[in-house]
Amino acid sequence: MDKIKLIQAILGADCDSPQTQASKGSSFLTKGKVYAVRTVTMIYTGRLIDINDQEFLFDEVAWIPETERWADFAKTGAHKEAEPYPGKVVIGRGGLLDAFEIESVIRKQK
Repeated sequence: MDKIKLIQAILGADCDSPQTQASKGSSFLTKGKVYAVRTVTMIYTGRLIDINDQEFLFDEVAWIPETERWADFAKTGAHKEAEPYPGKVVIGRGGLLDAFEIESVIRKQK
């Protein structure tokens, strides 16, 4: 048994299983919806337009350097600063901490 197969057997994982293949590129996030996304370094808001195995593609994106209290931002979008991007933004899936749906995009610089 080669080392990879041995590790898979120990962990109970079959990397070539249909379940593993089907989950590649899938996400709990829904294309077309607007999200607030917290990454390891920044907060973004925007409309999710595509998903692949490694990245999320957002449009109508704003970087939010400072929010009001986090619960207020999550509930109402209350923020102190916003810097809209002029185009699409790619966010690596590995950098995503959490995301939640919000009512509308933030496009006004503040």
